[in-house]
Amino acid sequence: MAALRDFPDQETLLSTVAEEVAGRLSTAIEERGSASLVVSGGRTPEALFQRLSRAEIPWSKVTVTLADERWVPESDPDSNAALTASLFPGAANLQAAMDLDGETLCMPIRAPGAAQPRMTLTLPALLNSRNRLLLITGEGTRQALASASAEGSEEEMPVRAFLGREGDGFEVVWAP
Repeated sequence: MAALRDFPDQETLLSTVAEEVAGRLSTAIEERGSASLVVSGGRTPEALFQRLSRAEIPWSKVTVTLADERWVPESDPDSNAALTASLFPGAANLQAAMDLDGETLCMPIRAPGAAQPRMTLTLPALLNSRNRLLLITGEGTRQALASASAEGSEEEMPVRAFLGREGDGFEVVWAP
C-alpha cells in the first residue's frame, strides 16, 4: 500500500507539498542539470501549482509536461493545457495503457462519455518516474481512495496500479 500522509487542512498540505516538490526539482537540477515535472489531476492541484510557481528554482531547467491531454487545440476551453487528468476507468485502450510489458509510452485514450479523445502517458511511463505523488482533498476523495485500496480490478479503478506497489516511493497526501 502507498504511504498516506494526512494534513489538518488544505493550506498546510499545499504549503508542505509545494516546498517538497520544489526541493526535489532543485535536487534533480543540481544532480543532473535539469528536471522534469509531469502533472495531472484536474482542478485539485491548481493551488499547488500557484504556490510552486513562486519557488525560487531555475525554471528554465525544468520541463513541465502533462500526463494526459485532450486532443484539442490549447486554445479550446476543453483543453487541459493548464490542468489535466489521466487513465479513466472504462476508457478505450485502457488495458493497453495499463500493460506493464507494453513498449508504448503515450497513447490515445477516450474517457467514457467524453467528447474528445486524449493522449495519455501509459502506466509503464508513469511508473518510471523517480517520485509519484497523488494529491487528494475532501471526504469524497478519501472515500474513493478507501474503495481503490480494496481488492479489485485495476481496470475498474486504474489508481490501484499505483496503490498496490509497496516500497516504490508512491505517496498519497490528503486534507479535508
